[in-house]
Amino acid sequence: MRLTLTPPPTSLGAYDVTVHDTDDGDDGGGGDSADGQLIGHLRFRVCHRCRTGRILQIWVSEDHQRRGLGGHVLRYALEWGPGYRWSTTLQSRQGRAFFRAVAGRTGVALRSGRPACPHLRGPLSRAVTRLTGGRAVPRACGRWLRRLPLRLLRLLRRRGAHTTVGRAEQRR
Repeated sequence: MRLTLTPPPTSLGAYDVTVHDTDDGDDGGGGDSADGQLIGHLRFRVCHRCRTGRILQIWVSEDHQRRGLGGHVLRYALEWGPGYRWSTTLQSRQGRAFFRAVAGRTGVALRSGRPACPHLRGPLSRAVTRLTGGRAVPRACGRWLRRLPLRLLRLLRRRGAHTTVGRAEQRR
């Protein structure tokens, strides 16, 4: 197993940690590539000024789940911010159980929801904060705003508008 850390392009960008299986396997034919098979990935951000961190995404291939790999990679990320407050993006039921187990082993609370630091919020969240003057936006309203680009695209399609609307149009 090999962990590879790719640093962010900017100070508040996301770190990427990839995990490759370097085991040659039983057949002696090697992995899927010279780097080995990709078996895990983690994205996280850290704000050293506010002493906070945010787990953006964690993925482990099904064949390698429940072997401690996800916890190992997550502990590696937590080392980049010792004593920091950490948060995660929204979690599935399986994700909540995973983060609870890791929190029990590490003693670091991994709560889901908004980041504790305004620097770690996404561009949409920062824009909403500026528009509302810093007032909290109800959760339902936040969900509606996240779906707004998709809703606009559907509306344009219904009206027969022939226009390119960013990435959503390219995914069609």
